[in-house]
Amino acid sequence: MRSTVIGSRHEITGVVTKVGSGVTNFKVRDRVGVGCIYASCRNCEFCEASEENYCDQV
Repeated sequence: MRSTVIGSRHEITGVVTKVGSGVTNFKVRDRVGVGCIYASCRNCEFCEASEENYCDQV
């Protein structure tokens, strides 16, 4: 018998189950995720090149 091990990773994913009255960007059943880098500036040359791991803000 073969088993599959699912370990925790550094990205977080899920499905939206509820939204508040002020929420406009998400709806119930949307798939969502948070990558391991969430605090980059999104404006420097590295962020614009999708290389957020080099951003000075991280």
